[in-house]
Amino acid sequence: MAYATISEMIPAFTDKQMNHPRGYKGQRYVVGGCARSGTQFVARLLQRLKRNIGHEKLCPEGIVSWKIAHNNQVKQIKEIFKERTTFIHLVRNPIDQINSLSKFHVTYRSIGYEPFLDMYPYYEGLPPYEIGVWHWVLWNRLIKTVFDIKRTFRVESLQNEKTQKEFSDIFSIPFKAVKESIPLYGTKTHSKKFPAVIREKLGPPLTFENLSDSNKPLAEFLKQQASYYGYNL
Repeated sequence: MAYATISEMIPAFTDKQMNHPRGYKGQRYVVGGCARSGTQFVARLLQRLKRNIGHEKLCPEGIVSWKIAHNNQVKQIKEIFKERTTFIHLVRNPIDQINSLSKFHVTYRSIGYEPFLDMYPYYEGLPPYEIGVWHWVLWNRLIKTVFDIKRTFRVESLQNEKTQKEFSDIFSIPFKAVKESIPLYGTKTHSKKFPAVIREKLGPPLTFENLSDSNKPLAEFLKQQASYYGYNL
């Protein structure tokens, strides 16, 4: 089964789609992060809290999506949401994110490292986990570069009351509603969910230790980059 094309994975928005949020006069939000960093979780949370914000879909109050930093969409997003918009960056522990997205990559689903490699072809041919490291570093850096980020949230920290309060303030939602709506969000890696067919293609799940064994300079680079967001690998 072949990968979808880039234009199928990340289609440009049509004029009809772009016009949908343009008439909205209130505060709007754009939340971006790497694929498998919790964008769907946050979109569903906001929808549960009565915010008209889509997951990878343009809605009047905004969008939560990993796709918006790609060349196919970034200019359109900046055009549509150039006024009254708060830009938010969502990050996830790199080891967990890399394991999760690598599984998608080797199972030929409609999400993988192809959008990243389309923009950064230099990394094509590396082992999937090493592509994953560069993807995590450079896609997060891209989001911070192309958007005027007001706040960065670690998705794991949304279980913390202090972060919940900051989240409620940013989105103008009562703290009690946020606290009651956030489900438990696991922070473990996906090692127990790696079936044999994926282990055969990827090997064992990524850990900082096995990355250090295979490529110590890259592991130390990832550790340094992760510390910027408060992760201690």
